[in-house]
Amino acid sequence: MLYYRGSFEVKCVIQHPNALYSDNVMAYDNVVSALGKIFQFHCDSIDSSQVIPTWLNYLLIKGDLIEAKVVNDQLYSMVKRSNRELLGPNIQNLLLCSCRF
Repeated sequence: MLYYRGSFEVKCVIQHPNALYSDNVMAYDNVVSALGKIFQFHCDSIDSSQVIPTWLNYLLIKGDLIEAKVVNDQLYSMVKRSNRELLGPNIQNLLLCSCRF
């Protein structure tokens, strides 16, 4: 599975204690953006139950404004389409999604 192959590296970047330091924030933002793209374009080959909560919990990227707009548009589009994987069972992720706008 695509996500599992790189999941260790992704977690290392976004959970690193210095991830949001000014020297690292662009890499952090790009990794968070990449998680959304992995979900969007490879949802059939990943475990959405692992990727979606991780992605939603690390949103609100602020260092790379270009990626922030891409991610915001991506999230908005998924919510607008009522993406079931994103919203979760019983729409449990809706509040988490709405807090990201």
